[in-house]
Amino acid sequence: MAEITPEFELIDAVEHQKANPRTFELPDEWNRKRVRIGEWAKLMFRFPVNRDPQVERMWVRVTAATDSQYVGVLDNTPDNVEFVGYGQTITFEPRHVISIWPARMYFEPLTLESNDSDA
Repeated sequence: MAEITPEFELIDAVEHQKANPRTFELPDEWNRKRVRIGEWAKLMFRFPVNRDPQVERMWVRVTAATDSQYVGVLDNTPDNVEFVGYGQTITFEPRHVISIWPARMYFEPLTLESNDSDA
């Protein structure tokens, strides 16, 4: 079996949410900075391809954590297997986290801003 060369970028979920405040929910910053070893963080992977899916949302099980970054292993089988593979080590930051499992209580709404004009 050929070795997989990682060719992807992790999408900055905070910036993505700012661009899509009414349609993209995000855990609050306090929780994104406190994902524990053994928990899962969902990340958005963008691949350098012009076919579907160019972006995949996948779970990474956290195996190490510091104040500013996490290390984990990919716990999904991606459609873009030529770029990333199940069990591969992924390094990421709190800004990349779009969801946390197991579910937890959030201290702030899942979206970063409310839009009262939609009421």
